[in-house]
Amino acid sequence: THAVAAPFTPSATFTLQSISLVLSNVSDYTPVGNGAIISLTQDAGGTPGVVLESWTVTNLPGSVIPNNQNLPFTTVNDTFNLTLQSGKTYWVEVQTMANSLNLNWYQSNQGLSGGMSNTGSGWQPLAAYRLPAFEVSPVRSASLAQIVSGGGWTTGISLTPASSTSALSVQFYDPYGSPLSLPITITQNGATNTLTASSVTSTPLNPNATFLISTGGQTGSAVTGWASVTSTGAVNGLAVFGYAPLSGPPYEVTVPLQTQSPYSITIPYDNTAGYVTGVALANLAPYGQTITASIWDINGNILGSSLTTNQPIVLTANGHASFVLKDLYPVTAGNHGVVQFSSQTGTLSGLGLRGSPSGAFTSVPTIINGPLGQ
Repeated sequence: THAVAAPFTPSATFTLQSISLVLSNVSDYTPVGNGAIISLTQDAGGTPGVVLESWTVTNLPGSVIPNNQNLPFTTVNDTFNLTLQSGKTYWVEVQTMANSLNLNWYQSNQGLSGGMSNTGSGWQPLAAYRLPAFEVSPVRSASLAQIVSGGGWTTGISLTPASSTSALSVQFYDPYGSPLSLPITITQNGATNTLTASSVTSTPLNPNATFLISTGGQTGSAVTGWASVTSTGAVNGLAVFGYAPLSGPPYEVTVPLQTQSPYSITIPYDNTAGYVTGVALANLAPYGQTITASIWDINGNILGSSLTTNQPIVLTANGHASFVLKDLYPVTAGNHGVVQFSSQTGTLSGLGLRGSPSGAFTSVPTIINGPLGQ
């Protein structure tokens, strides 16, 4: 495949929100089904290094003339609250998904110096090209800290743009932060398609239209992970977990989409009278982090923390963990209270489920602590 990359150095430290690039194929003037992978990386001695975040885009537009006023901008939204440091070099790399396509980056007057390199010429910069500016308009991303599929389990995700025409992208990750490929059924604009993939992207949706995703078609034991949702505008949504046991009635529970990216969340728990609380956490950062837990009983007495019990939760980049609370923290057995999960280095997503002695379950509200990213 063809690949190009451009270095840039911010003049001030800022929180990334989105990246806009002028991308096209040069085969013709019509959109094509082939896409590209866009990556933001650290610098490794004059070449792209460790990937901080990546995006998959589809249907690159056809060829255009440089300096045309209707340049085909492709925008990808940051979901990790990445902080880019002043004076530090980063790279934006683009790799097309088809050998038959070329990739054009056109000049921009947005003031960020950059370059264009080609893998065939050993990352030689072309100083005449510039990297288009980072967008500063607000973006809204969301997450679902748990998906479960197979073994009688299904997860249905319903997404609705809150305003303006939007395209929605959903990426599935396994517990180790790798893309999780699942059998998926998607419904949009009156059409239903079935595929096996680790990510799906909708066509542009009108406000109040719904993009439906359903997983659970594979056989064998259940597979768990989490989902990251990216949109070009605000999005609302929910997930429905369904379980069909071999005997007895099926169960369903609804969980709202998390549209915030906090460093700390609080989940109420009830492990009394045969009830149990389950927790799922997802690392929204593109690097590993350690999540600590602080536990209180119903009277506000501190029962302990993961630091004193030597049970912190270590998540890889984009990693995930799900567990029964009393199994990981026995101090919560027979108790009722709240547990706070916190990170000092990155943001996280979380949800809770409450199981009854009969096997039925319901969702537990997740409390976001403090403003976004605090």
